Amino acid sequence: MHISKLIRSIFLVGIIHAISAFLTIAQIIYLTRILGVESWGGIVYLQLIVNYFIWLSNWGFYLHTTKKLSNSRNDIKKMSKIFSTTILSQFFLTLISLFLAAILIFVSTRFPNKIFTFFIVSGLLIGNLTQPLWFLNGLEKVKESAAIQACSKLLVLPLIFLLIHKSSDAPIFFIINIFVSISVGICFLFWIKHKYKIKFELIDLTEIFNEIKISSHLFSSMIWANLSTTIIPMLIGSISGTISLGYYSLADRIRSSVLQLLHPVTHVLFPRLCLLMKSNPIEAKKLLIKAGSLILLFSFLSSILIYFLAGPIIHRISGPTYDSSVIILKIMAFAIPLMAFSEFLMYQVLIPSGMYNLQHNSRFFTFISSPLLTYPAIIYAGIIGAAVSNVILELFLVGFLIYFLRNFFLVKRVNI
Repeated sequence: MHISKLIRSIFLVGIIHAISAFLTIAQIIYLTRILGVESWGGIVYLQLIVNYFIWLSNWGFYLHTTKKLSNSRNDIKKMSKIFSTTILSQFFLTLISLFLAAILIFVSTRFPNKIFTFFIVSGLLIGNLTQPLWFLNGLEKVKESAAIQACSKLLVLPLIFLLIHKSSDAPIFFIINIFVSISVGICFLFWIKHKYKIKFELIDLTEIFNEIKISSHLFSSMIWANLSTTIIPMLIGSISGTISLGYYSLADRIRSSVLQLLHPVTHVLFPRLCLLMKSNPIEAKKLLIKAGSLILLFSFLSSILIYFLAGPIIHRISGPTYDSSVIILKIMAFAIPLMAFSEFLMYQVLIPSGMYNLQHNSRFFTFISSPLLTYPAIIYAGIIGAAVSNVILELFLVGFLIYFLRNFFLVKRVNI
C-alpha cells in the first residue's frame, strides 16, 4: 500500500471511529441519566463478566489470524482454509465459554435471575462469533471492519431511546445488543462469502486444536492485558459496589472514547507492519517513527484537554449526579498518553516483529502488579485510589517496554 493510500485509509477510518465514539458517548449520556448510577453500574459489571468469555472465544485470532491473512491475501484457496480453521476454532472455544459461563452463573449467588443472565451471556457470545472482524483486518479492510462496528452502534442507539425509559429497563439494553449483534453478524457472514468468494471447509479436529495451540502465546499475552485492565473495575464492583463502579466506569468510558480516536492509525498500520517487518524492516521503522510521533502528540493534547475540561464534560454528559466521576476523569487523563504509547509499542512493534515473549512478559508483569497495588488502594482511598493505581500501572508498563526496546531501532531483534 502506497503511503498516500495509507494516509487516506487512516483518514477514512478516523471518520468512522469518530462517528463510533460519538454514538458511544450518546449511549452513555442517555443510559447514565435514565438508569441512574446503580443500574448503570450493574450493566457495567455484567458487561465485564461477558467480556471474559468473549476474550476466551476470541483467543489470539485477532492478532494471529490477521498476521496469517496479511501474507495470504492473494490466494483465495488459502484464505478459505484460514477462515474455516479460525471460525471453527472460535466456535469450539465459544462452546467452552458457554459451559464455563453456566457453571459460574448457576453456582454463584451474585446472579438472582440465573436463566436470564445465562441467556444474555449466550446471546452476546453468539453475536461475537458471527462477526469475525479479524478476517477484514487481515486483508487491510480496516475501513469495512470499523464501519460494521459503527453500524451496530447506530442500530442499537434508536432502540435504546425507544425501549429504555426507567432504571428497571436495564436488562433490555442487553436484549437490544444481542438482537443487533446477531443480525449484523449474519449479514456480515453472507457478505464475506459473496464479496471475497470464501468457501467454507470442514476442518479436522486435529487442525483446530493445532490452530488453538499455535495462537495460544498471543492469547496468553492478550488475556493478561485484558485482565489487568478489567481487574480494577471488577475489584471496585466487588468491594465498593455497583454505585462506585458506575462513577468509575463513566470516567473510564470517556477516556476509552478518546483513545478510540487513535485506533484508525494502529488498526490500519498493524497488517501493513506485519508485512513490512518481513519484507522491508528499514521502511517499517521509518513508518513507526512517524506514526509514534503522531500518536504521542495527539494523546498528550487530549490528556491536557480532558484534565482541564473534566468537570464540564461529566456534567454535560451525565449531570451533577455524577460529580464523583470528575476527579476520577482528571486522574485518568494522565494515563491517556501512557496507554496510547504502550498500545502502540505492543501492536505496532512487538507483534509485527515477532517479539511474543516480551509482549507476554510485559502483560503478565502488569497483571500480577494490578491486584497487589489496586486492592489496598481501593480499601484505603476507594475509587480515587483505583484511578491512581491505574495510572501507576500504565507508567510501569511503558517503562518496562522502553527499557527492553531501547535498542530496537539499532538492532534487528531483542531477545527476552
